[in-house]
Amino acid sequence: MDNAVVNYDIAYMPKIFVICSIPRSKGFVEIKGKNKKTRRVEVFESETRNGYYTLRITSPVGVGLPYGSIPRVFFSWLCREVMIHKKRTVSLGPSLSSFIKQLGYQVTGGKNGTIARIKEQIIRLCSCQIQVIHEINGIYSGMNINIASKFFVALKENKPIKFLGGEGQIELSEELFNSLLSNNVPFDINIMNKLKKSPLAVDLYQWLNHRQSYLNKPTLITWDLLELQLGSEYKRRIDFIRNVRIQMKNVINEYPCGAKCTEAGIYIIPTSTSIPKNNFNKTVK
Repeated sequence: MDNAVVNYDIAYMPKIFVICSIPRSKGFVEIKGKNKKTRRVEVFESETRNGYYTLRITSPVGVGLPYGSIPRVFFSWLCREVMIHKKRTVSLGPSLSSFIKQLGYQVTGGKNGTIARIKEQIIRLCSCQIQVIHEINGIYSGMNINIASKFFVALKENKPIKFLGGEGQIELSEELFNSLLSNNVPFDINIMNKLKKSPLAVDLYQWLNHRQSYLNKPTLITWDLLELQLGSEYKRRIDFIRNVRIQMKNVINEYPCGAKCTEAGIYIIPTSTSIPKNNFNKTVK
């Protein structure tokens, strides 16, 4: 592996997770019971589209879909470790407390603390299955991918919080491992960490960084197309557009990406990627 790949400012994401996105918030659907009262039930399937690609994510009932910034930050860390060491199995170390610090979060306890939230999102992400569908002119192809073939995140209730058995471990599925090595999108992890308070900002950054890796002329991405790709959880388009406009300002502050919001969509002018372009389109063997 060359020096450009082994660069600890660079993180990686499988391409399909950049052009389509995982949920940014916990999804619910309202169901009417026999007494005509409605109740909110968590959804266990999510679907986003980009051009010819559809990304469908499903999770076991009772576990739930990954959502928010934490699975994005964790998955980026996981994929970077895989790219650096070229191994499917990644150790989280002996202590969840120290691992949380590696991800750039403070260690906090309680129901809504980082210990509980990060453990929950790791389990949600590692339990889900991804279906990638490609369709063009009525010709379909696809692939079913598990995120992990094995994972172990059992905890001891002491301080610092440690993993049972000595360490936490994630083993990427063979399909995801091969997909990552052959078709990855690199990005600057420092920029992602500055934007991680908003999962929408993270998604916009990674998407624009990827677009700039191959863009050769000014392009308008309409709000219709953006909504299919990034707006699945919004009930009203006006809310989606308003939030994109807000987060685009934050993205541009960290990465001057040659993009601006217009009445019709996001207009992108070819400029540089957030890391040198020679890091893109690398196949690691």
